[in-house]
Amino acid sequence: AQQAFSAACTRVDAYARSLEDLAKPAEGYRFITAEWIHARHNGYVLTMTIPPGAAVEGVSCNGLPLVSRYFVETHPEDPATGWRSYAIDERGTLYSSDKPIAPGMQGAQPDF
Repeated sequence: AQQAFSAACTRVDAYARSLEDLAKPAEGYRFITAEWIHARHNGYVLTMTIPPGAAVEGVSCNGLPLVSRYFVETHPEDPATGWRSYAIDERGTLYSSDKPIAPGMQGAQPDF
């Protein structure tokens, strides 16, 4: 969703600062649906964090502040839901692990 938001709604290499911002309509699109902003969806816990110093000048097409970096991680709330955790950042590669993933992707592998 961040890559699509960046291409459609910002200048190059700028991203939404929150899941809420990705759910707000912009240029006729919603980049995620509202249920994703509540941190739990289909048995997974979802978090988005912004590293310190990631703010950039300018605003998105829906008038919201932008960031240059982000980190999104999701992991099963209960082992019955699943056992894989997933994460992505501004590089755009999806990573997975059998444990929750921290920023920097330590211990995770690209999920192809």
